Amino acid sequence: MRRAPKNRWRSNRSVIQFINFPSDKVIYPVGMDKVSGPGKCSETQYEKSNMRRLPVFLLLDVSDSMVGEPRRLLEKGLETLIQLLRQNPHALETAYISVIAFAGKVETLAPLMDVVSFYPPQLPLGSGTAMGLALERLMKEIDQSVRRGSSERKGDWKPAVFFMTDGKPTDAMEKAARKWRNHYASKANLIAIGLGPYADTDALKRFADEVIRYDGGTEEDFRKFIRWISASVSSMSVAIRDGGERKGLPVSLDKAEGVLKPAGSTVRVDEDVVVVVGKCQRTKRPYLLKYERLSSVLGNEVPETSIPEIYRDAYQVTEGFAIDESYFDWSDSREVNASVEMNRLVGGVLCPQCGGAFSMTVCGCGGVFCTNGPGVRTCPWCGKSGEVSEVTTDTPSISIKRSSG
Repeated sequence: MRRAPKNRWRSNRSVIQFINFPSDKVIYPVGMDKVSGPGKCSETQYEKSNMRRLPVFLLLDVSDSMVGEPRRLLEKGLETLIQLLRQNPHALETAYISVIAFAGKVETLAPLMDVVSFYPPQLPLGSGTAMGLALERLMKEIDQSVRRGSSERKGDWKPAVFFMTDGKPTDAMEKAARKWRNHYASKANLIAIGLGPYADTDALKRFADEVIRYDGGTEEDFRKFIRWISASVSSMSVAIRDGGERKGLPVSLDKAEGVLKPAGSTVRVDEDVVVVVGKCQRTKRPYLLKYERLSSVLGNEVPETSIPEIYRDAYQVTEGFAIDESYFDWSDSREVNASVEMNRLVGGVLCPQCGGAFSMTVCGCGGVFCTNGPGVRTCPWCGKSGEVSEVTTDTPSISIKRSSG
């Protein structure tokens, strides 16, 4: 086993020895209740009436790169969005909200329901960013949930779709993107939003005519972003009242007070973020360790030339997060070949589950877990035991399996 040092800047640092356990394949336990999927609503007064809804689909990236503050802001943003829409009489009358979440898997967390009845769901977390699967689920929901017009009743208004992601696709999305372009793009107003600097806006442009980037960095910035979405839905509702539907962005980006801008070509992608999945040796519960490229963490205040050369391609730990087994339910079940060299990971944090001193100990099976130091330790992934001992810095680094983001 090998443990990453807490401070990689020290020249006399020590690490933990890597013991070559048999690399048995691990089957992850998935005994947690899954987040409830799409429900089929019973016939309502709306369905019996001739009212026309404005369906609003929110497609939310819940990949593990969103762990921590981004996910908290997204959950808080959902609550704020509903509060704002409930204050608008036009949106209150016509808007119906649905939430579709995607990581390596995709599920409808909330089927279309009116603003008054809508309650923001808790967002899950998983590995992967399956944009293709997300588009397929969206098209299925439109087919099943959006009412078409007939000689007997009017159909729903053209749906509004807000597709939000902070990363790049980890599945083959070309077929789904082509299907959307050919058969659905004219039936809906889709706005794709890249959250932060690592979002692959080039991928979003494969299926979305309107692609913008969220460029905020504070909680107040995110509130501005949510207010812009609320204003967009309200604007669509007003347009419906006035007898028409609008194309393009319903509200100018200027109304977002500087936190939104047109998306140019992608500059940085998920290679700037490393997420490692670990397990607590005591509780057997999973956790995430999030690293960001060191140059990004230091920012412009520290010239790259002043960073030692061996660290210019390194990643600095930013935080650790306790998660639950539902993470694996939402993760892509395909084998992920992405890895990172251990000597490129700088710093350490306490185990997010038990507070153990070292959260980056690596077993021969590839599993990462926590320890409190040298001694005989048992890997919670494969159940094998081995001696954790000190080695010199001359020992070759090993590759650590990383999440697909």
